[in-house]
Amino acid sequence: MTDEAVRARARRWGIEVRWEDTQHQLHDVSPEVLTALLDVLGDEEPDPPVVPVVIAEPGRRCVVSVRGTVTEASLALDPRSVAPDAVPAVAVSAGAAGSTTIGFDRPLPVGRHRVDLVVDGVEHRVTILAPPATTPRHGGRSVAVFAPCYSLVSPRGHGVGDLRDLDDLAVALHPSGVEVVSTLPLYATFTTGATGAPGPFDPSPYAPVSRRHWNELYADLEALPGPDGAPALAGLPVDELAALRAGDIVDWRGVARAVHATLDRALAVPAVLADVLAAAAADPDLADYARFRAIVERDGAPPAPGAALDADLADASVRRHLLGQMLMRRQLAALRAGWSARGQALALDLPVGSHGAGYEVWRHAREFAVGAAVGAPPDDFFVEGQCWGFPPLHPTRSRTTGHGVWHDVVDAAAAQAGILRIDHVMAVHRLWWIPDGAGAGEGAYVHYRSEELWALLAITAHLRGCTIVGEDLGTVPDEVAAARRARNVLGMYEEQFTIDRPDATALPEVPDDVVAGIRTHDMMPFRAFATGADATLRRDLGVQAPEGSDPDTRSSRLERWRSLAAAELGHPVADDPRSLFEAVLERLAVSAAPVVSVDLDDMLGVELPHNVPGVPQYDGAWARRLPCDVADAVGHPDVQGSLAALGQWRRSGAGDGGH
Repeated sequence: MTDEAVRARARRWGIEVRWEDTQHQLHDVSPEVLTALLDVLGDEEPDPPVVPVVIAEPGRRCVVSVRGTVTEASLALDPRSVAPDAVPAVAVSAGAAGSTTIGFDRPLPVGRHRVDLVVDGVEHRVTILAPPATTPRHGGRSVAVFAPCYSLVSPRGHGVGDLRDLDDLAVALHPSGVEVVSTLPLYATFTTGATGAPGPFDPSPYAPVSRRHWNELYADLEALPGPDGAPALAGLPVDELAALRAGDIVDWRGVARAVHATLDRALAVPAVLADVLAAAAADPDLADYARFRAIVERDGAPPAPGAALDADLADASVRRHLLGQMLMRRQLAALRAGWSARGQALALDLPVGSHGAGYEVWRHAREFAVGAAVGAPPDDFFVEGQCWGFPPLHPTRSRTTGHGVWHDVVDAAAAQAGILRIDHVMAVHRLWWIPDGAGAGEGAYVHYRSEELWALLAITAHLRGCTIVGEDLGTVPDEVAAARRARNVLGMYEEQFTIDRPDATALPEVPDDVVAGIRTHDMMPFRAFATGADATLRRDLGVQAPEGSDPDTRSSRLERWRSLAAAELGHPVADDPRSLFEAVLERLAVSAAPVVSVDLDDMLGVELPHNVPGVPQYDGAWARRLPCDVADAVGHPDVQGSLAALGQWRRSGAGDGGH
């Protein structure tokens, strides 16, 4: 096949044959990369007689066109939808040249509905997406505080922050007017459990085993009974618990062993076991997930795609994963109910993908494009590009299921979160695919049916009462911002990017449709950024620093920002890190942003980051604890001062929409 023929076929598949970098330079994708991605995508699908997904306009009757003769048609409404007075009746009308029209006698309610058809003797399924006219949005001038759940410290528990610690944090923050508490994803990750079997180990919350199942290590275990009438957690040696609670870094393997041993003790209680077996019988997917985890622990690797799950429900490992999921589901539901009653919202994060060896990819293997990995091209922040290591969803195979995986993962998160942040929201439009074996910069963008994925987001946000936030930082096409604004979805704004802008002559206005913060979890803490400690850490780790992070350039940019901020705020700003931090908070707080978010560790002056992207050797990655327990952290004078000032600034900016 000629190079031009390769490019033509790539375009038909929605592959961009060139891409634009942050300096607006165009780069042609090599024929070799295009060929490799076309091999991953496979043969082009035949044109079916009816499209697999139809979007219904809000408040209008939906029509489905079919090439061929329809002999059967039935409608199944989304079980989450508000039930109408009567299920809309299906009307089948013959058209010209053997075509058929499927209609309904009234508009469909908001939801993801299914129509099953028999066309010329062959069964087909159409997913009808009936989105709302707009999506809900968290109101007011809210203050949010961010902290990874694992980082929370308390004198109780099992060596990692758990849901009770997260609730304690929210309760402690409530008197200061904090309406939103956000954290990193709480999904299941690969850690070595009680069996000690070899296998994947990746505690990153952005490489989850599944985006529909939760991390049992975050469950509050203190109320779990043991076989002798004492709490199950009391069966662990006191010195073992003390060791797990000590130190600056979470011992994920040790925590997993402790949690799994505690779950095993609880399963010796007949009432607990009966509850677990009833949950497995009621939810086959839950049972399969537990079997999958048991097989990985036993064999050190996932089963082959399509292989039978040979782990039995009698297996101790299967039962412990069932119990862990049951606890997390119930505790998360209780958390949301309790926080809602207090006027607070839990903000969760939906990763862009799942671990390639995880349950989600195994369960839905056909819907994933195995042979490629998701990442990002080179930019100013990651000069060599990024490869995140997990396979992307296949654009056409996902569509044939009505985007089942996308729907399921969004719904599972939105059911528990008042605010849901969609990581790398550009993925709704396109993703950077890297063929296996290629470098992070040797990829291409592959497009998705964005209007359908946005419709699913809007439907779930409406039905679950959840505000959607799209992470749209970095180099993002204009159409992404336009699409989210059209659907009332919040974006993101981080002030450290503004400080690092070399040509700034005036500070940009903080938008009125964003969650405004200082940084993301992938960026250096503000104190490290302001003192230059981030450059030292990168040098020690052997990481190439972004342009402009050398001490002289950083100092010059901070000084320019300080001068501009002082003019905007109407008062001097000192050049020490704490004064700069407070000026950033004030600038954000008086803005019209509906939510202003601040990291708990930034208020405490922590210098070490949660994560250094692309640097697995960073010792504290996804494991670094806060320097003090929850009570002392919230009660710290610097934290109390920041929260009091934030509340005052938010109120003072309410009348004029900020500066």
